[in-house]
Formats: sequence, C-alpha cells, structure tokens
Amino acid sequence: PFKTYRESLTAFASDIYALGLEGGKCVKPGVPVGCGFYDPNNLYMEPSRKIISANTGEATYASNDQPDPHQVGIPSSFGMDFVVVELSPELNGQALTIKFIVPPRAVAEFIVQIWRLKEADGNARLQSVRNLMTITDDVHSLNREEGWVYVIQEIDTTEIDRLVLIIVRVDNQEKLDPRGEYTISIRQ
Repeated sequence: PFKTYRESLTAFASDIYALGLEGGKCVKPGVPVGCGFYDPNNLYMEPSRKIISANTGEATYASNDQPDPHQVGIPSSFGMDFVVVELSPELNGQALTIKFIVPPRAVAEFIVQIWRLKEADGNARLQSVRNLMTITDDVHSLNREEGWVYVIQEIDTTEIDRLVLIIVRVDNQEKLDPRGEYTISIRQ
C-alpha cells in the first residue's frame, strides 16, 4: 500500500538490493523467516554494485565511475544505482560526511537511501534499521545546487562496516536529461 509511485519505486529498489544480502531472497513466502523478497520465477538477479573505499576518509564517486563504462549517471527514467562505501576500522570513532550532488542545470530527480550494513560470518546483514535515511529535496538538504548532505557524527565499525547508497531516478524526463548525472563525495 504505497501512496505514491515514488514510494513504490523506492521500496522496489530496496528489495532489489536486498536480494544480494543474507536472507534477502525468500525461497517461498516468509521462508526463511525475515527474508525480504519472494521471486518465485527468479526474474530478478542480484544487482550490480559499485564499491568505493572510504579508508582514507575521502572518496569521490562521479558519473564516469559507473560500473558500465558506456553509462553516465542514471540515463533512464526510474533507473537505479547501488553504491557500497566500505568503512575501514581506522574510521572508528570518526565523523563522516556524505554529499550527493546533482549538476545545477540537471533535470533528473533522485531519491537516495542510505543503509548501514555489517558483515558477519562472511555475509552482509542489514542492521536493525534498514532505511537509515532518505535524501530528498526536503530532507537534510542544503539546496539542489550545493547538494544534499548526510553526516554520521561517530562511526562505530563494530556495528557497521559499510554504507549502501540506493539511488533511484524518479523523474520521467530522460529525453530532457539523458545523462542523469550525479556525484557522491565522502569526507571525514
């Protein structure tokens, strides 16, 4: 029961990403307990993702860093990207700022979810809070020109070892903006 198409698309992107996590794909409805997505005909494969390292406390992921070298940003309306930010133990106790920037004249609109993950027994597991926050024009926003900002005041690497940005293009203006460019900047 979603109120808007954006809510539905955002939830769908979350479920698609969760397919690759332990317990993400159900073998049948509700099995195993806590699984997030039942796909009886195996229509949805584990999504590709870009992995960047924040080991030095600084990293940038720009449109030319996409997994597909022919793709810049999210060119298709309602497309999605998954970016994993690995957090090294050296970042424990440090603050981290994530900035999501769209070029000033861009037409593309995005919703970005940030998840906290921790690997246990060789499998990535979601923390108890799946959707840590959703970045939109009205949440944690400087403004569209300066970018949207999310700050973690103190990283606890015993609780999380990566962040996942689930980026969904939610406009239908791919003819006006066939690139769908964005940049992610990460710094201490």
